[in-house]
Amino acid sequence: MGDKLKKLNLLAVIVIILSGCGGGGGGAGNTNETPTVLEGIWVKACDVSSLAGTYDIVTMTFTGNTFVSKGESFTDIDCMVVNTANPSATLSGTFIIGSELTTTGGLQANEFNIHSDTFNDASYDDHSYTIFNITGDILYAGDDSGVKDASTEALRPDTLDLDRIFNRQ
Repeated sequence: MGDKLKKLNLLAVIVIILSGCGGGGGGAGNTNETPTVLEGIWVKACDVSSLAGTYDIVTMTFTGNTFVSKGESFTDIDCMVVNTANPSATLSGTFIIGSELTTTGGLQANEFNIHSDTFNDASYDDHSYTIFNITGDILYAGDDSGVKDASTEALRPDTLDLDRIFNRQ
């Protein structure tokens, strides 16, 4: 279950994508209602999940410097058959949009620091450090599938996952 929580947390981080705009507000436990470039609802359509043999739809909602990420898990490629073993998960917390940087692929991105404090209505405490890019109405998150797994600032991804996209609703 730890890997699932970590992947969901990193997925939350993924909902943040490249933008030259700053913003973000406070840190853990410090909410700020000022809109950021992430403001609104972002959805990742049915796609292969980080859990082997499953697929998911992820909805990220950003308000000020707070986020809620809901992942719905399915057993089929069309996301029609709910995965009854792990039907859905919700993660929430606060975030900070950091400095702009250039990825190893030459794209512009922003640092994205996330403090997740609630998982499925239970107290939770996890920090993730990733990057994001917004191009039009598409959000790209950092590629945390390798050594740079977003678990510490030193392991912040330096590339974007261009295959896993979120669309602004």
